Amino acid sequence: MDDLSARNRDGQQLLETGQEQEEEEDLGVAVVQHVGPNDVHEADGGNDEEASSHNEREEGTGQDQEAEEDPGVAVVQHGGHNDVHAAEAGNDEEASDHNDREEDHDPPLAPQALKEEYGILDTIEQARRSIGICAEDYFPGFLLHFGLDEQMETSMIVYDFAKGDKQVFRCRDKVGNCICCGYYVSHAKFSNLQFVRKGNIHIMECSGYDFSLNMFDIQIMKKLTIEVCGSYPSTFLQCFLYHTPLAFNVLASMIRRSLPDNLKSKFNVGYTFSGRLDEFYGLPTPEAASRRAVDNLCEALQVRYENERTFSL
Repeated sequence: MDDLSARNRDGQQLLETGQEQEEEEDLGVAVVQHVGPNDVHEADGGNDEEASSHNEREEGTGQDQEAEEDPGVAVVQHGGHNDVHAAEAGNDEEASDHNDREEDHDPPLAPQALKEEYGILDTIEQARRSIGICAEDYFPGFLLHFGLDEQMETSMIVYDFAKGDKQVFRCRDKVGNCICCGYYVSHAKFSNLQFVRKGNIHIMECSGYDFSLNMFDIQIMKKLTIEVCGSYPSTFLQCFLYHTPLAFNVLASMIRRSLPDNLKSKFNVGYTFSGRLDEFYGLPTPEAASRRAVDNLCEALQVRYENERTFSL
């Protein structure tokens, strides 16, 4: 009996020793069993959280790598869904601004390129034909006078802006002849060095101008102004606009924006005179006055060419 009791005690000790070894092998579960059954899920959740944190760190590292490859997109993702459209709009605006800058800074043709583009020959015959077509066919009664202002000692040209068909500027086929005419008129206005230094005077009669009936392409008008005045070495002493109606003031404001900076301050509106200017300059008839102005322009152009041949460098 004593031997049997001893063997039972030894067996019990072996069982207790085995349980302690199992508890040491699975210490986490043993601890949970001593604390309570609900904590088993918490322990498992803790392990899941560690795994989730590890996965998040890996995902975060992947996002950071993507952000380094494309930082703009990464910033948008952190900013929100709406910022994606903002970033895309920003890119579109930058492209649009670039295109606008290219259009706005399109330089005018240099004088030699201008001559080649529009077939300008620098001859009196072509000048008379080009100026005559504009003065008599395109804008009859538009050109009132060209001559010398004795008081200011420079050239002066007078227009009746209300006359003529402004629809000509809507016809691109006729714009080339208008640019050719403008080239020759610019040459004639500066026939000698004194006129070049002082600049010339422009006077325009504007009463009777009907903005609703004389609509024309502002872009073509801007092109005409830039091509003729943008690269030509000319100076305006003053430009006086008489009897300007409200509609013309609006038009003048649009035209002023297309002028070079040195001309904007010399573009004056609101002058008055007793009667229209054609009553003073358009004698004996507006048609005769226009032909006389064409002759005077061609004579001044001839002087210009003679001076160029005589005093060429």
